Amino acid sequence: RKTDTIVNAAWLRHENERKGRILFETMFRELPTATPLFFFYPRGLKITTASLRRGLALAALGVGVVCGVGLVLTAWCQNGHDTAGTDMQMAMTMMMPEKNMIIPRTKMIMPKSNPTGINSAGPIASSVLSSSKFSPPLFSSSLSSSSSSSRPSSPSRKSRHGGVAVRASSKPNVEKVKEGKGTGKIVVSPSVAKANMLRLGEDLSGAVDGGAEWLHFSIQDGRMVPKISFGAPVVAACRDAFPDTVFDVKLGVIEPEHRINDFIKAGADIISVHPEATLQLPAVINKIRDAGCSPGVVINPGTSLSTIEHIVQDIDVVVIMLVNPGWGGPKYMQEAISKIKGLKMMCEAKGVRTPWIEVDGGVSPSNAVELTQAGATALVAGGSVFTAKNKAEAIAALKDANKHRIA
Repeated sequence: RKTDTIVNAAWLRHENERKGRILFETMFRELPTATPLFFFYPRGLKITTASLRRGLALAALGVGVVCGVGLVLTAWCQNGHDTAGTDMQMAMTMMMPEKNMIIPRTKMIMPKSNPTGINSAGPIASSVLSSSKFSPPLFSSSLSSSSSSSRPSSPSRKSRHGGVAVRASSKPNVEKVKEGKGTGKIVVSPSVAKANMLRLGEDLSGAVDGGAEWLHFSIQDGRMVPKISFGAPVVAACRDAFPDTVFDVKLGVIEPEHRINDFIKAGADIISVHPEATLQLPAVINKIRDAGCSPGVVINPGTSLSTIEHIVQDIDVVVIMLVNPGWGGPKYMQEAISKIKGLKMMCEAKGVRTPWIEVDGGVSPSNAVELTQAGATALVAGGSVFTAKNKAEAIAALKDANKHRIA
């Protein structure tokens, strides 16, 4: 009897294990990934409901841990990518192909009060701005001691656009732009991209002290415009040094609606965009205006004036390009003059004030007279100002074109 009992018990255990194994093989028959589990399944291991629950709980816990670690790593990598992107962008901004010169990378300095670098010049630019290696230091108070007292540092303000902090108080500058529309006044807007980046502070101070009321920032992304220039950190650094100067920012970028906020926070007063760069030009113009800036539109040599006819009453600046942006080449003077005259006629027909008519692309004293006679009121001059030994005389020569205008 004892032997029979032992045999029966062994047979029952064997039968239960066999039935359990068949059950699991049936459940996972359609799951190829689960098949290897049964090749390594211990023959003597009993599968119970409790063990299944424990296994599922452990699997869920493992999945949760993996997901959590993935999210943390993603956020960390994104942070690092943004900083690296700023460094790379600033490295590219300091390149000066025409002189075959690149600013050497110095020790990176990041202001403790602004670790993100959104409104600062970034790690690389900050090192250049604050390094004593370059003489004279950029934006040094000694560069323009006579004007430093008349340029008090303006505190940041909150704009209506999303409540973002905006560098300096640019509202008075925007009012100056709006009040100057249609008055016939001529201003010179030196192009910052043509300045010597090693002596940027000295060059810009010389231009502003020499009579430049605007500074022109040509932003190029390498797509809308073939070249790459600089970004919002450079604009922000200049804003702190020149709070009373109108910052004229021309966005040569694809989908400028995604970049407007960066330059609003940097302290731009005028933001001009290319009609070809966006699918919703009126919406972009409204976004710029609602943010408290003066909106503008850039007209390339191949762009018709008809692209802005429906919004001419909403813009403060129209930039007429003499050349294709980033390409250089021949100047389309006659086409530009025709567009200047056509824009004035368009505004007269609509009964609206003529916006600032800005010309860009190789403006010099030799062609400024012809452009101002046609009706141009803002002259973007780069090399003719920053390569001059006396910047005040160069700016005065451009402004003197006003004396030759035909009434």
